[in-house]
Amino acid sequence: MTDLKDKLQIITPFTNQAPAERRKKIIVKQTECNKCGTCCIGASPMLLKDDYKLYLSNLLNDTNTYTVRLNEPLYNRREQDLYYSPIEVIKIDEDSGCIFYEGAGQCSIYENRPIQCKEFECWDNTPPMEGLEDRCLKRKDIFGGIDFLMDIIEKHEEFCSYDKFLNLIEEFHRNNEEALKDLIDILKFDISARDYVANSFGIKEKSINLIFGRPMTECLEFLGLHIRKEEETFVIRKIDNGTKVD
Repeated sequence: MTDLKDKLQIITPFTNQAPAERRKKIIVKQTECNKCGTCCIGASPMLLKDDYKLYLSNLLNDTNTYTVRLNEPLYNRREQDLYYSPIEVIKIDEDSGCIFYEGAGQCSIYENRPIQCKEFECWDNTPPMEGLEDRCLKRKDIFGGIDFLMDIIEKHEEFCSYDKFLNLIEEFHRNNEEALKDLIDILKFDISARDYVANSFGIKEKSINLIFGRPMTECLEFLGLHIRKEEETFVIRKIDNGTKVD
């Protein structure tokens, strides 16, 4: 006889009712994809090295993918939680979920979907993939043959690392004015690098997010800061205080 535990995922009594009226909710354990689209709506997939062929076929390109950098703060609006990327990854662009999700459980590139989509088993609580860090597609896998661009990426990563950036923000919250000036320098360098590459090589603005990751100013709101730019001046505000720095 099959063990009952193998058939059930959870049995949960409705505790808001009196004991005599209490019912049991039985959920049958899921063993395969039911095409609900929840994973597609939640986020887009990260790409693995074997997904590079999707660039070669032009299914993916520099305008529909972007880089998440090491230690980049990411805010999950659905779970209202902040976390930091432990590795550099490249993801498909998102607009309320993966841009290739068409709704009603339909994916417009299903036959050529990324490996993570194929391997992901939402019903399994164990990690979906082994050796993720080694398997992930990174910028050097795409731009490794373009020496001048890799040099710019490396200089940007050195000066604008998120590790340094997050430390400065922590110091800023402690009212360290020197940290604020260094923070502004990083933001200016990030903007200047993007403008330089876009203007010098005619690269589209949308493509810059694959080269440098998303603008660093975009994550400030997750970290308790508000920023606006007035010509060459940044205005940064934390909580109810306003600070203006040239």
